[in-house]
Amino acid sequence: LPATSAPPPPASLNLFLSTMLWLNTGWDSIGNLAVEVESPRSLVRGLATAAFACPVVYSASTFGALAAGAAQPWDDGYLATAYGRLWPPLTPWIVAMSGLSNFSLYASALACVARLIQAMGDEQQGCHLLPKCFAYRAKNKAPLAALLFVTALEVALVAGLSFEYLIRLSTLVHVLVFWCLLA
Repeated sequence: LPATSAPPPPASLNLFLSTMLWLNTGWDSIGNLAVEVESPRSLVRGLATAAFACPVVYSASTFGALAAGAAQPWDDGYLATAYGRLWPPLTPWIVAMSGLSNFSLYASALACVARLIQAMGDEQQGCHLLPKCFAYRAKNKAPLAALLFVTALEVALVAGLSFEYLIRLSTLVHVLVFWCLLA
């Protein structure tokens, strides 16, 4: 690596907390998706498979990118560039699968939050912390009112706030949720 005279960037506690909490994304939402699973055994089997597969996939991806050589700094989209050096047809596939993965992560997060909001508005769930309109379900049992509310809220936040602020807001919300879970 060439020597640079630029000082290293300062450590950021917000960035560290955001990274640690985002690594936990999905695992903390499993309770909201439990209604989608056919049996408890399937849920445990899926969690065990994911707990094994995640570090294997992350390690394989990282070591594969290291094997391609570091011709440029690691930045957004670097895995596609690195694997493209190993075999050029991989680049468009990695880009397409990254897009699909990000969309799936968004859809999963949207479903989890919508199920939580739906349950908070449902009198049968016992808590009734939100208005009854959020408890409405479509014929396929999807929490339609909650999905529309969350989608509208996310569009409003993304349209009006900077990415850095959204990261800080996400970190704050995750910390508050964890505190509420521990209380």
